[in-house]
Amino acid sequence: MSRLNELYRLPTIMTYFDNRTYKEISDLLDIPLTTLKYRLYREKNNPIRHGNLSK
Repeated sequence: MSRLNELYRLPTIMTYFDNRTYKEISDLLDIPLTTLKYRLYREKNNPIRHGNLSK
């Protein structure tokens, strides 16, 4: 987790470890809900993080 960029680390921690809703996280981070969803999607589908550089 510490290797993640903070843009992705905080929402990921809040989602999976703090069990917060997307709405709560977007309010806490003061970002639009769509931005939060995009960041979580991008982190989840990051080929470098998952060891697949061919994507």
